[in-house]
Amino acid sequence: MQNLNNLNNLNALGIKGNNIFDPSQIKVNGEKTLKQQLLTKQTPTINGIVYDERKNKGSARTIQQGRCYDFDGSNDFVTFGSTGWNVFNDASLGFDITLNVIFDSSSSSRRILVKQQGGGAFRGFSIYQFSDNSIRMDLINTVTTNKLQVSITGFTLSAGVHYNIRVVYDGSKTHTGINWTVNGVSYGSTLIGSNNLTSNDINSGTSLDVGNGSGISFLDGKFWGLSIKTFAGVPIAFYKCDEQNDV
Repeated sequence: MQNLNNLNNLNALGIKGNNIFDPSQIKVNGEKTLKQQLLTKQTPTINGIVYDERKNKGSARTIQQGRCYDFDGSNDFVTFGSTGWNVFNDASLGFDITLNVIFDSSSSSRRILVKQQGGGAFRGFSIYQFSDNSIRMDLINTVTTNKLQVSITGFTLSAGVHYNIRVVYDGSKTHTGINWTVNGVSYGSTLIGSNNLTSNDINSGTSLDVGNGSGISFLDGKFWGLSIKTFAGVPIAFYKCDEQNDV
């Protein structure tokens, strides 16, 4: 993982600092899960092997603002720990999510934000990049018979572009109840296949992860500024993902 360079206006994204990313690099052992404890509206504590450009690790690295995660597309992912996220377990509740991402590659299927079973079951929630350069979202009880899958209507992603993505889902279990804003532009949702999600139960029993492959490929790109709210706008958690409080 490396830091992201040359991105301005961080305050507008919820990251405070001097609006300039430091050019130093972070390298993470991809064989280990870089874990964080989710803290509501606070910078998280990072557990894992984190290096700076001088090979200092853990608390030996100087605290710096304006960082992000850079996933290598091979085996890097971040675990947010808790399995008890009701807004991702009950399809009738709805949610309001904002995240920032830059894709380092296109024309591939890669997870962005996921709380979903692997092994072919795929019960749960997922936002992901698809091979046709769309961005999709799944709400799944049973992958073959009880699911809602959508893509952002009329949107095509490109590698190397910063996307500020917001998705608001109203709990209706319909594609019309899922609306997107990408870099300030509003989009609806296009239904993929048939909507047969009738069950409210989409509880995967797994953690909420960023970048975890979970049946497809791992995220290849940068990620930061994750906000999770209820559909009514009540804050649940905010993650700067700038690695200020690593241990």
